[in-house]
Amino acid sequence: MHRIDWYDFNPVVSYANYLKCLPGYQFGPRFIHSHQFIYVVRGAGTAIIQDRHYTATEGDLFYYGPNIVHCFRANDEHPFELIGVHFELTGDLHTSFAGATEEPEAMLSVNPPANLLTVGERGPEELRVPESISMRDSAIQPLLLQMVSHFKSASGLAAVMNRSLLVELFYLLSKHIQKVEQHYSPQLKILYTVAKRLSQSAALRYDRSWISEWTGYHEDYLSKNFKTQFGISPHHYHMLQKIDHAKELLSHTEQPITQIAEELHFNSVHYFCRVFKKQTAFSPQQFRLVSRML
Repeated sequence: MHRIDWYDFNPVVSYANYLKCLPGYQFGPRFIHSHQFIYVVRGAGTAIIQDRHYTATEGDLFYYGPNIVHCFRANDEHPFELIGVHFELTGDLHTSFAGATEEPEAMLSVNPPANLLTVGERGPEELRVPESISMRDSAIQPLLLQMVSHFKSASGLAAVMNRSLLVELFYLLSKHIQKVEQHYSPQLKILYTVAKRLSQSAALRYDRSWISEWTGYHEDYLSKNFKTQFGISPHHYHMLQKIDHAKELLSHTEQPITQIAEELHFNSVHYFCRVFKKQTAFSPQQFRLVSRML
């Protein structure tokens, strides 16, 4: 999971291209080391992100982050044309493009990384970037086309312009999602409410009875629907929020690691350290040092 505050959001476009696919053309399964948006300009095809399958049609926007296995295939009769934008959440304008890796087997595991990107602090301005969303009636296509044009020019001014365009894209995405949420089905609204409540309860010990208390549905039933929508179980989502909260405390406070583990209701500091390293590849102490060097 990736989270960044709006104040720290300083994105860099590392690569942008327009791809006119031949019938049946496929890229992937693969993973990349950056974040990426894929936008369908016209035509159709399919998209697989981890084990989730999507139909890709005109106006669809897809997102996946680092180390997320994905695969796109163009339709045989009406192949899609795509805009792809690789980016980092923050960095200098000389960030280089890392490319893609065609060895997804190395990344597949019992607990694959969650494809979650959140921009902003918890609250009304928080943006959870969706894995797939229709943006057909939005204004992002011209922005993406400009990014491709600027990237090809390879100038310092173009890099600055692409940063501003990517910030504008996130703003439009945020406003579009707010508009779409007003028309969610009652079931989908419930799932997003559960996700929000789990985020707000990150410091607490997970309690499976929350699901039925918050929604009136049986925990097993709603958990299944939650996993279908978000790709992970409510318990796993809650743990990611807890680790996310731990990152904030490690980066912005001087609290001892033992105190953070206790505050977040881990059974022991050893268990906290083990879970934290599994999710981030850093020990809490290493993360604290690295976060303050950036």
